[in-house]
Amino acid sequence: MAIVAIIPDKLGAFLSRPQRELDPDAPMPPHIPLVAPFVAQPPFLPLEQHCWRTGHESAPFWVELGELVRDDATPFVRLPVRSGGEQLAALREALLANEHVRADGDASGPPDFAARLSHRGDLAITKFDEPGAGAGQRTFLLERFELMTQYPDGSWYERDFYTLDRAVART
Repeated sequence: MAIVAIIPDKLGAFLSRPQRELDPDAPMPPHIPLVAPFVAQPPFLPLEQHCWRTGHESAPFWVELGELVRDDATPFVRLPVRSGGEQLAALREALLANEHVRADGDASGPPDFAARLSHRGDLAITKFDEPGAGAGQRTFLLERFELMTQYPDGSWYERDFYTLDRAVART
């Protein structure tokens, strides 16, 4: 399983186009990874209840993505999280505060990317990063996260989603 925040609305659709072009076999839609893939043992109800509680104890928040960054050390390009990283890290820490959620690998600090797009050619990346491509669309309200499960063939499906619905105090 994995816990992710799928990038919603127009920004998600905008990122899906280059993702399909750059990595047609991408296993998930563009997302912010909250908890890397882990093996969960049945029964799954305690895990699902923990995700539900975490969602109800968390308020929605705004996330802004930065400009496209090529990572020459890996086969990915990244969109760094420009704002909202602290809230993403707090959400991840809350999710990890349960024995049913296991983090494989390093889970310290805020998630630093929103979409892993395998780069298969400079032309596709250039088309994605043209001036005005997605300008003004790189901010979204994070209102939910998804519990994803992997099929035996390696593809993923959304097992359930959990809304962030704690009321925000207005000042």
